[in-house]
Amino acid sequence: MTIHWDSKMMPDIYGNDVVDRPPIIISGLGVDQLLEVPKLPRSPWRKHSCNSYNVVQEWRVIENVKCMCFDTTTNNTGL
Repeated sequence: MTIHWDSKMMPDIYGNDVVDRPPIIISGLGVDQLLEVPKLPRSPWRKHSCNSYNVVQEWRVIENVKCMCFDTTTNNTGL
């Protein structure tokens, strides 16, 4: 299975702040499932990858993940 995520900066619905809402999706083996669209503060790339890992663990599909798909901006991969 493949885990997909991408950084999406959006206005916060409770104020004037901008927050990151990276959708986390898993696909493969006949499954396309949106797992979560967390609200993350502006943060370094490591927070995004750790959050995605934690979500996949919570859904108990970590053993099935064989690859990751995301754009190669520094939000997702670091420098």
